[in-house]
Amino acid sequence: MRKLYRGIVAAVVVCLSLVVTASGADPKERFSAIIDEEGGMPTRLTISVHSWTTDQEAQAFGAAFKSGGNNALRTAMIKASAGYVSVTGSMGWPLNFARSIPNGTGQTIVVAADRPLGMGNVASGSATTEFPFGVIVLNIGANGKGTGQLIQQAKLEIDATGKLNVNAYSGMGVELMGVRKQK
Repeated sequence: MRKLYRGIVAAVVVCLSLVVTASGADPKERFSAIIDEEGGMPTRLTISVHSWTTDQEAQAFGAAFKSGGNNALRTAMIKASAGYVSVTGSMGWPLNFARSIPNGTGQTIVVAADRPLGMGNVASGSATTEFPFGVIVLNIGANGKGTGQLIQQAKLEIDATGKLNVNAYSGMGVELMGVRKQK
């Protein structure tokens, strides 16, 4: 599990430093995945990105985090709009951050919301203000298929070495299956 979160941290850090084009209201890209937790019914997840987070926006988010931690970052993110994420039968949740990074075999997509993402089977009644974000990381191959991870409740921390860490509340990371880029 630690390796998985280290990979997510690396993806988030890279996201904050790469250029991606932005603008437009219609979805530029759409992705789907299946949440299939033990004991629950499989649930389809759809991620629609209508605006990629620019370098300028990412730098502003980084500055807010450095100056005031998770609360300041959340306040900065509230005004941003990057798309939405939904599960079958729901209206969905707005996304405030979306970055795409070429990864040698395709692309890594990182999206985040300024609130926890309680979805379908994985919804928890244990919301906490210390873990104010929802994060999804997708690794998409050149064939449009891939893997992913949903962190329902996350917070960011900078360790003693200056490394950015993404921490999940109570290990609430969920593997996404059947990840696909929609055409």
